[in-house]
Amino acid sequence: MKSSVFFDVRVECDSEQFAHSYDLLEATFDESKLSPRSFFLSDFQLKLPDGISPFVMLSRFKHESAEQSCPIVSVVSGYYLMIDPIARLSVGFIEYLTTHPSFRYTQGHGTAMLAQFEAQMRQIAAQRYDHLLLIAGEVPNTMLNFKIHRGYRWPQGSIYFQPPIAYDFFTGEPQSDPVPFMLMIKTEGDPVASSIDTALLIQTVDAIYRERYGAPSGPSSAKVEALKDALLQQFVASVSAHGKEVPLVIPSA
Repeated sequence: MKSSVFFDVRVECDSEQFAHSYDLLEATFDESKLSPRSFFLSDFQLKLPDGISPFVMLSRFKHESAEQSCPIVSVVSGYYLMIDPIARLSVGFIEYLTTHPSFRYTQGHGTAMLAQFEAQMRQIAAQRYDHLLLIAGEVPNTMLNFKIHRGYRWPQGSIYFQPPIAYDFFTGEPQSDPVPFMLMIKTEGDPVASSIDTALLIQTVDAIYRERYGAPSGPSSAKVEALKDALLQQFVASVSAHGKEVPLVIPSA
């Protein structure tokens, strides 16, 4: 749903719009699942070699009125990942998607923001002459039906964990446990695909872990990388039994 009542922006820096957007994320996700504010501010500074920003945050607001300040309605953020720079193969990764409780379920804001994010991933690929293969997202059980109805499917049998976001700088001990999510996939060019190449799926998760959950430099970095590698190997083991293709299915309740 979009009308003169609402307006959408791409948030690209520390601003009042970012503050409202982060406040909504903070009200939705607990600290074990939400990156600190400083991580987002760093993401705004990231650039691909051609100067294009790979980090995308899109927010929908309601226009101010005399009676009501301008509230945040919905926000989505994520990242454009190169998985093979030589072959120019890429994937999109949805990190966060939420809608304010006052605007959920009946007005289509989440659907609209998700569609805009997908379009942004395609636009970046087109600008760079890349081949966007798929869009992936870490999905909690509460959002499974939403993603299923928008064409996302589960790689059958896959076991996926979001790595810890924060670690002790000196010891490498995670400040929270890995969080189990359903990794949901929407393939590009064939949105109703019944399977996905196993090697591509593993490449995608490897890129997510490497690019979006990178270890801080310092004495703890090796320990952090070891934890991420253990989570990746667990994912690999969960999908490798299928052979060269992993079925993409609607997960059972």
